[in-house]
Formats: sequence, C-alpha cells, structure tokens
Amino acid sequence: MSSVPTSFWEWVLALDKEAQIGVMVFGVVALLLMTIIICITICSVHKNRLDDALKRELLERGMSADEIATVMSAARPKCGSHRPRQV
Repeated sequence: MSSVPTSFWEWVLALDKEAQIGVMVFGVVALLLMTIIICITICSVHKNRLDDALKRELLERGMSADEIATVMSAARPKCGSHRPRQV
C-alpha cells in the first residue's frame, strides 16, 4: 500500500504539529478575510439601495437633476459624529 494521503484530512493529520497549526492559522485568516469581504459587499449594496431610494423620492417630489445632484453630493456625517462632544 502507498503511504500517500488520499484525502485532505489524512494529509493534515500526516503533518507535524507546527505544520498543522500553520494550516489552521491559514484557514482562520482566509475565513476572516472572506467574512470581511462579504460584510463590505453587503454594506455597499445596502448603501446603494438607500441612495437609489432617496433619488426616487426626490424625483417624485419634482426636483430637477441638478438639485438631486446637489443633495447627493452633500457631505454626509462621519461615523460617530452624531455623538455630543464631552468637555
């Protein structure tokens, strides 16, 4: 019989402890990166939907394209700027 691992788990278990830890760290980092990318994508889609809804509402109110562009380009408050300053 050959000693070549035939599955991923056999391959991982055949590694020494340091290599197993490296594979686990790589897997955790990859999972975290995928989660971050998914969250950023969901946030971006949500923001775009809100912008589209605002544009539709402004069109329904009868605003011109220039007025809508002015409203959309207005500075938005940064995260945490709504909190009152403590002196």
